[in-house]
Amino acid sequence: MSDHLVPLVNPEPRSVRGMEPISALLQRLEALPLPRLRALGRALVQKHYASSPAVKQKVERDLADAEQDGDLPRFLILEGLIMEGELTAHVYHPPSENCFEVRRVVWHSVLRLDQALGAIEHGRAPRVLRDAYPAQSIEHELGNRPLFVLKSQSKSFLRTRPPSEADVLRAAQEIVREHKKSSREPMRRRDFVVALVERCPGCSPHRAQTRAWPAFAPKTWRKGGRRRTHT
Repeated sequence: MSDHLVPLVNPEPRSVRGMEPISALLQRLEALPLPRLRALGRALVQKHYASSPAVKQKVERDLADAEQDGDLPRFLILEGLIMEGELTAHVYHPPSENCFEVRRVVWHSVLRLDQALGAIEHGRAPRVLRDAYPAQSIEHELGNRPLFVLKSQSKSFLRTRPPSEADVLRAAQEIVREHKKSSREPMRRRDFVVALVERCPGCSPHRAQTRAWPAFAPKTWRKGGRRRTHT
């Protein structure tokens, strides 16, 4: 390999057992409702960038742009590949049972955004590995081969984290605002709970009823009169 070319693949082989195609993870994300995808994005940003406000704001803007472009599932995977401890891409080298790790620097420094998202969409290692590296290098050998991720990482990545108080407040405010626009009648507590659990994945009905309702519902909604009794 030329001196100026940085190694982009870990040459130590790893068994493909315990892994799955990255396309399988993408399909599961694409099947999720939009509120769940948003919740996953917010949880990732809070986990990794809470102490870096400028970076946090940039990634939040990028997620919003990806949602507008219909690219949120692919962008979430890309963020997972960039963030330490979330997702690690491996290139499968058939007919052997070996995979080779793609170094994290590839996703946040080497590839353009369209190249990274294209690799995720097609489930293939970035072509830049093949195009930019000499024929005798492992990068050239693995370019455009299937991309895999660890099943354990994939499962953890999809798991909904408990929402923060800020997440619950945001969802509750949206529910209150939308209901006031559509009706003059107070919203019933049970309807509020159902709406909040649906809009804020990971929020349990118990949390919605015992904490969110008394904290965020307008007082006029919580002043339920006594039920009439029949004589």
